[in-house]
Amino acid sequence: MPIQVIMPQLGESVLEGTITRWLKAAGEAVEENEPLVEVNTDKVDTEIPSPASGALLEILVPAGTTVQAGAPLAWIGQVGEPLGAASPAASTLETARPQAPVSSAAAPARATGRDRDLGFISPVVAKMASEHGIDLFQVTGSGQGGRITKKDLQSYLENRPLAQAAEPVAGSPAPAPAPAAPPPTRVAPPRTAGPPAGLPGEGEILPLTPVRRSIAEHMVLSKHTSPHVTTIMEADLSQVVAHRLANKEAFARDGVNLTFTAYF
Repeated sequence: MPIQVIMPQLGESVLEGTITRWLKAAGEAVEENEPLVEVNTDKVDTEIPSPASGALLEILVPAGTTVQAGAPLAWIGQVGEPLGAASPAASTLETARPQAPVSSAAAPARATGRDRDLGFISPVVAKMASEHGIDLFQVTGSGQGGRITKKDLQSYLENRPLAQAAEPVAGSPAPAPAPAAPPPTRVAPPRTAGPPAGLPGEGEILPLTPVRRSIAEHMVLSKHTSPHVTTIMEADLSQVVAHRLANKEAFARDGVNLTFTAYF
């Protein structure tokens, strides 16, 4: 009887992975616990072993596709063995990123209120919700079984200021429309025979790896949680500079390089 290869959950907060490459081709023999497929997450690259011995009958998820934990990846069995009606449809798989964001106006109605079952909440999600004062009953989970993930909270934080600004306060008059600004004056650039100098030609757009995508999401999150500022201070270091020049050679004879770090 054919056996399904299932995408495992490679960590408590890791709910999806990207198929990097298949180590076996369709129809090729494979032994139990032999590396079968390589999966990349935002944390590490992992080789998924075969759950049984036999032949790789069918690959359901091609390389480069991102799927959730629990999704079927392939079938393993004996050559010529029928898969039957148990073969899952392609619609059960989550296709590769990126996906177009769905506006709040076009989003389908979702269950809200205290009667909703939040299910399992990971410590990372609970801590993040506590730090930002997020009511988890107002967050829609995109994980397996509607589970709320860290990415759901990040998306909620990014969209929350826009949603709150768009909601009018009860009893307050509607704001007056702003006067239309005059159209800006545009100056046509000079015509050139070819592309502007110094600019690259046609390039190639490559998808982000899970690691790079995770780095980008954390950089955006840091902007929301900790606004970046620059503090500039001025000090008169004329006496420090004079003292260093007067004693630099004496320190050098003892094998010490007198730098400004010692004064600071």
